[in-house]
Amino acid sequence: MRRLIEACDAFIQIRSDSNTKELGDVPPHKMTLFSRSVGTLTPLVDKKRWNVTLHPTASLAQEAGKSLEAYSDFVYGATLIDWPEMARKMRALADRMRAAKSVRVTGRETDIVLSIEGRKPLVDSGEHNLPGGEVYTSPLEDSANGTVYFDEPIIHLGNVVSGVRITYERGLIVDHTAEEGGDYLDGLLGTDAGSRRMGELGIGMNRGIREFSRNILFDEKMGETIHMAVGLGFPEAGGTNESAIHIDMIKGMKAGGKILFDDEPVYADGRFAWE
Repeated sequence: MRRLIEACDAFIQIRSDSNTKELGDVPPHKMTLFSRSVGTLTPLVDKKRWNVTLHPTASLAQEAGKSLEAYSDFVYGATLIDWPEMARKMRALADRMRAAKSVRVTGRETDIVLSIEGRKPLVDSGEHNLPGGEVYTSPLEDSANGTVYFDEPIIHLGNVVSGVRITYERGLIVDHTAEEGGDYLDGLLGTDAGSRRMGELGIGMNRGIREFSRNILFDEKMGETIHMAVGLGFPEAGGTNESAIHIDMIKGMKAGGKILFDDEPVYADGRFAWE
């Protein structure tokens, strides 16, 4: 795989799983080794022109709890949209983020503060991930303080981790629990030194994605949600955290969730202040 990536001009990944549980019974310590190995390929892909998308399959539809026809409609409804208009809306948020120094997120069992001072907000308008639909950046690596409850499950290589609560102090995870899949979460966070720091704060803006589908390519862009990732940061955003993993964790913001930039409310209950 490494030689193929190094030799290619462009990298296109079309996900079309025939069995989403293929790796679901692999012991956590082996999955940790797998993540470390695959993680070394990410910097190579980032140097290429690349795109990741998805083709609907019966297995993916089953994972989402839908018929193949309904799931296909879901996929194309999230993908075949007015991307220039979506990009315009996301740039409006990115402009607000670029001017901000601190971010505070509150909500159910959640109150966390972090710094994005000097970091570049990135707009995902479908050029790399299809569908796109998020504005994201890498917080300062030692800045996160507080607790977050992620109310959507993490689906990682066929493994399910749900009801995750994470507490940060000075950017480092000092406590974590999970209502399901705790051992697997322990393994992920023990991957390497960088796996216990936040690599990303993202805000989902694709309202063509209206429901959780148990597929991170779609779920992290879902409107009225945010996500925070442990592990690898984005150098293009100014991030310096290094890790073999990058695991997105999603929190719904529609009921009671708030985001403040420099103590100014910009987002409440899934709506931006300017909407």
